[in-house]
Amino acid sequence: MKTTEAIRDLFAAISAIVSPGDAARVMRSMTALVGAEHYLLLDIPPTHAPEHMRVIASNWPHDTVEIIGLETVARLAGATGAAQLGATSSQFVRLAGASQRVLFGPERARLLDEFGHRELVAARIHAGLGRGLLVFSSPAEDRIGLDQLPRIQLLCCHVWSKLSRGAASAQFEDPLSERERECLSWVSEGKTTEEVAVILDVSANTVNRYILHATQKLSAANRSMAIALAIRNGII
Repeated sequence: MKTTEAIRDLFAAISAIVSPGDAARVMRSMTALVGAEHYLLLDIPPTHAPEHMRVIASNWPHDTVEIIGLETVARLAGATGAAQLGATSSQFVRLAGASQRVLFGPERARLLDEFGHRELVAARIHAGLGRGLLVFSSPAEDRIGLDQLPRIQLLCCHVWSKLSRGAASAQFEDPLSERERECLSWVSEGKTTEEVAVILDVSANTVNRYILHATQKLSAANRSMAIALAIRNGII
């Protein structure tokens, strides 16, 4: 009964998405519901060209995505473990250990394990003509429950549709103030808090406060994730 209520609440929350922060909260709830710790939604172009792939939503640390590479993650789209839309729970396959080494190679599999993605479950999603990939992951094997994944997969299609449409048409509302955007933008270029303070003629404490507010508005875990979300959604 609680699971049914949770699904109903998720559907209502998805309908109310108007910002990246709203979407992040929904995705975190879905991730927790299936017993995973991380999620990633990847927009895959028809050519599968890595340079045209785009992360639509993710709570993977930005450095992890950069080091592992989108091309590595996208290999899941062609794997037998990437369940098609409408798959039953028995058709979802956990990728861990030997199966990861076969698909990604020993070094990439080692990095995935090191960054907390020992277990992966992938599903193909789509909305309209667009196609994407949903990946749930956890730092330990047999932690992700498969029972709810068919319903979560369908719900993620709705989330992905809103996110990709928002990124393409700027439909999403920008939740940040001008100063919050400026601080995130300068930090994303490698400036320290003190350097940003000098540039904007404010105190370092004020800069930290702007960055904290921006991080909270984007529902990010830290400033690095806030910067990644802002870049992905065209905010900075």
